[in-house]
Amino acid sequence: MEALKDVALRLALIGAGEAAAMLKEPKGRQLLAGYRGAPALDIRAFAQLLADVSAWFAGAEWLAEMDINPLIANSGSFTIDDARMFIGLPLVQP
Repeated sequence: MEALKDVALRLALIGAGEAAAMLKEPKGRQLLAGYRGAPALDIRAFAQLLADVSAWFAGAEWLAEMDINPLIANSGSFTIDDARMFIGLPLVQP
């Protein structure tokens, strides 16, 4: 929902509970529950995916930044269509 500037952000490391809470924040969250006949997203599986990616990122000390966009969710299956990773020390925000 980035195109609508309707996002939830966290710094890694997050667990599945925090990821599930993030999914409740965007205004467009009703789309995740199924809309106009579209199947509902498996929120538990999606939250676990976010937690797993967060854990992988937090453990990759060589990785400074990662951007996954888009991540395509289709019911209970997920596809990371594009990912950009920056290698090096984490950037410090002023």
